[in-house]
Amino acid sequence: MPTGAPSGVYKDEIKIYIEADVVLPKFAEVGNAVGALMGKGIKRIEIMLKPVREKKRKRLFFYPGGREEFSLYDDAIEYAKNLGHRLIIDYMEEAGLDKSNIKIDMHKNDINLNEGTNVPVETTLTFIGVGTSESEK
Repeated sequence: MPTGAPSGVYKDEIKIYIEADVVLPKFAEVGNAVGALMGKGIKRIEIMLKPVREKKRKRLFFYPGGREEFSLYDDAIEYAKNLGHRLIIDYMEEAGLDKSNIKIDMHKNDINLNEGTNVPVETTLTFIGVGTSESEK
């Protein structure tokens, strides 16, 4: 069972579903808070680009919280890279981690139906950010 502030609230309900004793560790209600102060923050974001079949070829760009349209694939990719990094940094800073202690990796996955085409039918950019507190350094 996950620990953290709300864990105790769900203890009796979970017990019914799993037909077992549920035991929470001592100080479980502050487990996540201690982890946030002393440990690492991790955030994963996926941004997907897909073509739209219209008279004007456009790329739809889906990301957590929104959608954009671009005429050029390269413009969409560049914007996605910047947005992915910005979303990770914003999340980590909101969690109290310093920007200088955040490492972000990006993986690009293209799906092509026809070899030799320059523009894939779908592109997914996956960003994984890991932030550490000063005490972890």
